Amino acid sequence: MLQVDINQQASLPDAIDESQLCAWIKSAYLEQQSPVAAEVSVAIVEPHTIQALNAEFREQEKPTNVLAFPAGDTAQGETRHLGDIVLCAAIIEREAMDQRKHSAFHWAHMAVHGMLHLQGYDHIEAGQAARMENLEIKLLAGLGIANPYSHELAN
Repeated sequence: MLQVDINQQASLPDAIDESQLCAWIKSAYLEQQSPVAAEVSVAIVEPHTIQALNAEFREQEKPTNVLAFPAGDTAQGETRHLGDIVLCAAIIEREAMDQRKHSAFHWAHMAVHGMLHLQGYDHIEAGQAARMENLEIKLLAGLGIANPYSHELAN
């Protein structure tokens, strides 16, 4: 079982509610059959907040759509804290508009993307990126959402 705790420091768009966001994150939890309870913390933030985090932890002086901070191992028998996902509402909304994507679909993609990062997936190297993107495509398809990378293939 996965518990998702959401801290809204910025507002979600009207078309999205916390229960949807929780469902998207839970859909990307790859250990759903695990008997150990797990939890994830999610913060919805403003651009200045995510920019400060991006600068501090990734040495990039710009806002970004999502950051993920995996937690270390939890002692056996305790609820396993997987880590923290930070989503920037304004950036995600702007990207959805710029990429002509349905807002909710882009939010789902960013939630899934962040959750996969907490589980060890990354996209620094081409092979890792392909593996992560293929899993995102599969998980999003299970939610009825088309391949979020298809527009990139067409360009």
